[in-house]
Amino acid sequence: MKKSGFSKREVRAIVFLVPFVLVLGLIVRYAMKPRIDDGVLLLADTPAVVRDRERVVTAGADRWTNEEDKKPLKPFVFDPNEVTYEEMRRMNIPKRTAAGIVKYRLRGKVFTIPEEFAACYGISDSMYFVLRPYIVIGEKYRIEPSNVSQTRFPRDRSDVFPDSTVTPFPDLPEKIDPNGLDTAEFIALGFSKRQAETILNYRNALGGFRSADDLSRCYVVSDEMFERLAPRLVFADTISVRRPVLPVELNSADSATLDALTGIGPATASAIIAYRQRLGGFVRISQLTELKIINERNYESICKQIRVDSCKIRKIDINFAPPEELSGHPYMTAPRLRKILRYRQLKGGWKSVGELIDEHILTPEEAERLAPYLYFGESAGTVPTPLIERW
Repeated sequence: MKKSGFSKREVRAIVFLVPFVLVLGLIVRYAMKPRIDDGVLLLADTPAVVRDRERVVTAGADRWTNEEDKKPLKPFVFDPNEVTYEEMRRMNIPKRTAAGIVKYRLRGKVFTIPEEFAACYGISDSMYFVLRPYIVIGEKYRIEPSNVSQTRFPRDRSDVFPDSTVTPFPDLPEKIDPNGLDTAEFIALGFSKRQAETILNYRNALGGFRSADDLSRCYVVSDEMFERLAPRLVFADTISVRRPVLPVELNSADSATLDALTGIGPATASAIIAYRQRLGGFVRISQLTELKIINERNYESICKQIRVDSCKIRKIDINFAPPEELSGHPYMTAPRLRKILRYRQLKGGWKSVGELIDEHILTPEEAERLAPYLYFGESAGTVPTPLIERW
């Protein structure tokens, strides 16, 4: 039988060399594969954008995206001279835009007409189109007209609604209550369908027109149209009890104010106030979901109409509060209460919520919920101090 042309030594070398070549090929292929973080940075990339991109690459994403810009706006009535950063973020205005507006004001800028808000960096035409019906300039900021025809807003808005089919001079009724008109009735006055819908949206957001001046601020109401309607405008006395100006502050609103909001009836308003009393105030709007009477549907409607001032909550001095005050809080369970009372008697009190976690009196989850409501008064020689540590 004919022997192979390779010696045993050569066969062993081949057996070793073939896997080595395959492994080496895989290493070379991986090393030559293009990576996102090796790409050339765009000249327009800011340091913040670069940091965001690096975070996405580190997480293993295959491309960089800006999810914040995809969130739809959720506007409510606001004054650009007083709206806070947090309120703008609740409307889904991008972080950098909201921060820029705040800095713009800190430099002494005052918005006297809504169009000046549109000139802010980051406010695009499409964004301003959505926000404009909700912009209300306060009396101390806006430029007051000398007469009706010298309005503070440009009124030529034919470019906004190119499909407008406004009747030039329709017959007008003797009295016009803009709070009682529907879309068809506004169209009968000479507005286009889209203009009528815009006025209705603005009226709903404002909680009703209280004066002719309120109607004049709606930017689809031209100078000519307002001058024709003004002498016939009337406002029913019931306007004073219509829906309040939004957003409503949840920790200070009474039952009548809450009852006037969409999605809240008398029973829901009473339940909210009763739970607010037990809590000591709301820290977050999402706490409303803890009420059984509020379902997902009306919560989505309610949260767009309210805001929360967490500075108005009532705190509990955990080192000295009587047992009945502690037990009345909805976040205080019976086992935790017994543990707190027992350890408090032995130790004399705590200086921070962190000690409650370290001593296994509260779990981190329980501490996170309770922390905004706890106050650590004088204990073990400490000076009374608000809860600011760790939470």
